[in-house]
Amino acid sequence: MAKVAAGLCDTVGLGGSGYSVTGLSLVPPTLLAINYYDDYSFLDTSLFSAHKVFLLGDSCVSGFSPISSCIPRGLPTGAVYMCLYGDSAVSINCSVSYYDSLERIVQTKSLNHRGGYDMSYLSCNLSGELLAD
Repeated sequence: MAKVAAGLCDTVGLGGSGYSVTGLSLVPPTLLAINYYDDYSFLDTSLFSAHKVFLLGDSCVSGFSPISSCIPRGLPTGAVYMCLYGDSAVSINCSVSYYDSLERIVQTKSLNHRGGYDMSYLSCNLSGELLAD
């Protein structure tokens, strides 16, 4: 049985994802889903380069909880999902989640399947109840 491993490499990696896969040969390889945790360095990969300006978090939006400057350790920060059309055409959907100092999601930004952008801003009270979105 072959040992297959995926690991964070550099800013390039498989499909510009920042990950490389070893122990498995795929011709041509296509990643269908990628999840990122712990930081936002994945925004520097080539996969996100065309959308990075939009996907960066807004530090403070009036009426909503501000994002924290702390690194969200152990929390999901981004995701990419590939949609296949036919045998080879691929559409990329990606999202980024930003947290407040209590590790609650207060912003999400995403690229949707139609090529547009979606954003959500959230505000919670101290018990975690949603006040505004």
